[in-house]
Amino acid sequence: MILLLLLTGLLVGIISTFFGLGGGVIIIPMLYHIFPTLPPENVMAISFALIFFNNLINIFQYKKAKLLPQFSLCILLSLFLIAGIFLGREFVKTFNPIEIKKIFAFILLIISIKTFFPNNKSNKKDTTTSFLLKNIERLRLFLSTVGILIGGIVAGLTGLGGGVIVIPVSISILKIPLKQVPAYTNSIIILGVFSGMIQDLLKKSQITTFHDSFFSHFQVGLVNFAVVFIILAGAVLSSRWGIKFSQRVQSSTARRAFAAMLLLTSIKMLLAIY
Repeated sequence: MILLLLLTGLLVGIISTFFGLGGGVIIIPMLYHIFPTLPPENVMAISFALIFFNNLINIFQYKKAKLLPQFSLCILLSLFLIAGIFLGREFVKTFNPIEIKKIFAFILLIISIKTFFPNNKSNKKDTTTSFLLKNIERLRLFLSTVGILIGGIVAGLTGLGGGVIVIPVSISILKIPLKQVPAYTNSIIILGVFSGMIQDLLKKSQITTFHDSFFSHFQVGLVNFAVVFIILAGAVLSSRWGIKFSQRVQSSTARRAFAAMLLLTSIKMLLAIY
């Protein structure tokens, strides 16, 4: 079990640094596989806590590289992400655990197809200052906030950090330069998942999955910090590998491999449900 959690962390670390995602697309299905009796609300709570700490580490790396984003824009957009997460968590109360797994599996299927067949249109316009808050047109800002709100709803429903929506919004609507996109998305997402994590820590958990085990001593609210930090340890170890792979492997090859992995994971989850 611990080895599987470490393996999950290794995958999260590579994907996080290579693609700029928080890792929820890996964390959620792996937790369902390792702990099949763990309720979705606990799975999503662990995912949020992991994404928070993982993104926090990433932001320190961006600071060292002098890639810190424009925080006024990040804070504005994160407020809409927080609102979306709140709405998503209200919606999720109307679904049973099987339905939640179906929603996640279908969203994963859509992401895999979108990743395999990306929009290759590049923005040739100089974006040095066009993405600064003071220079963003009202329509672009409105579309961005709507997109981020939808990303928050998806995050609240599934436990994903919202990166699968925030990243396309950052590139296609805000026109943020590609090299700066990870710093922006991490900064926006971290505030959103932090708000969700605080809620999770204050809730009382009724689970019996970790009863009388090593993990039971680290349960705080809906979050099990033993699971969080074991996975995080693997992520910290492998984050450097993701950076090296991004320099050596063609982005199209890596993207298709990642899409294939998501596709297989979604199919496996759907077959287990049906």
